Amino acid sequence: MSITALTLTNPGAELGNVTGWTLRAGDSSRFSAQALDPHSGTYRFLYRFSSVFSQVQFDQEIDVSAYSAVIDADTAAVRGLNWGATGGSSSISFYVQAYDTSHVQLASWSTDSYASGSYVSKPLTKALPIGTRYVRIGVTGGRLSSTDVAVWDDFSLEISDNRHTDYPGIFEPQVQQAIVYAVGGQTADDTKTHQAPILATVAAETSSGDFKVYGYQFFAYALVKKHGDKRKLRAWTFPQDDHKFYVLQLGNSNGTLIYDQLTQQWAAWKSADEVYWRGEDGCDWEGFNVCCDTLTGKIFKIDPVGRLDYNDTTDTEDTPITSIVVGGTTERFRKNIPCYMAELAISEGQPPEGIDATTVGISLLSRDTLVAYDHGSVLGTTTGDRVTVRWYGLGLMGSPGRVFEITDTGYARRIDGLNIEVGDQNGSQ
Repeated sequence: MSITALTLTNPGAELGNVTGWTLRAGDSSRFSAQALDPHSGTYRFLYRFSSVFSQVQFDQEIDVSAYSAVIDADTAAVRGLNWGATGGSSSISFYVQAYDTSHVQLASWSTDSYASGSYVSKPLTKALPIGTRYVRIGVTGGRLSSTDVAVWDDFSLEISDNRHTDYPGIFEPQVQQAIVYAVGGQTADDTKTHQAPILATVAAETSSGDFKVYGYQFFAYALVKKHGDKRKLRAWTFPQDDHKFYVLQLGNSNGTLIYDQLTQQWAAWKSADEVYWRGEDGCDWEGFNVCCDTLTGKIFKIDPVGRLDYNDTTDTEDTPITSIVVGGTTERFRKNIPCYMAELAISEGQPPEGIDATTVGISLLSRDTLVAYDHGSVLGTTTGDRVTVRWYGLGLMGSPGRVFEITDTGYARRIDGLNIEVGDQNGSQ
């Protein structure tokens, strides 16, 4: 990946003449180098118009066949630049042109007119078409109302072998995700389409022109008159703390499953008063993971640190986040094993700022095949790391075993693990 400055002959008129430049329109006696007010160095180019509507065009051609490999791989670009100024109402523009080996023009690009008065730069950065072997850089234009002059200085031309990296933000925007909507009058039962025959076209505007846009992922929705479950079979990913999370939206009835690819753990997420999580789709935006809720039209930030969620009613973050962790142990046959204690290790416990600490905390529930046992709650009034919470006297665990359900309401940053102290069938530890 490199940018190379191409060698121009007499790019700043420093030879004291116009050697190296081809006058394609105009009077050669009026085209010269002038030792007066150059942009840099000693000389500048000058054209003195002879009359109203007289024209000038001059350029220099550069052989770029040495770069044919990257040009024909469709990765090359050129950047041309010069400095110019006009007087009165002259209209002069800077141009770059691409030609093939037979000097057939493949592309031509030009700027708007130079401003009257002081020097301004007119850069052009363009993708070179496949087959380009020559590039011309020059100026063209004329005088519109009366005799006057135009001046130029310091032409330059460079070529890049990888426009995507060397000239960032200029060429071929790459669309990572495009959404296409099809509006129809079918009922919900008629819209179970697995592959929608929709042609999607995308376009992009850059600082230097319009270029090809590549689409890598397309989604199609069918919007229908009858209410449907549009969260059905939606999937997207987001990164957080070097973990990659995979979101599976299984519908308004079946909820949302989250898979952590690093730990290979599954979780079920849901929003308040819903069986699913409202993050229907998301992306990385300036370093933040954001997701959208199409029911309300709101954009939410996924915050891995905060313990409070957004409240639609108050329009503030004042709702403690509830997390549930489930694990279990198995027992065989007709054994009844006593469980003396359950000890929960928390990496950091802290009541959310501005929230009554007595409204947050951790509770423990255990279940067998017949009964659910509520072992009580611990209020989140303690702040600190390596917090330990214990529940005593959890009763006898019989076949087929016991499931433990830990519910955290806005208190723990991370739960490290749950240990249980059990005895044997005779009650010994």
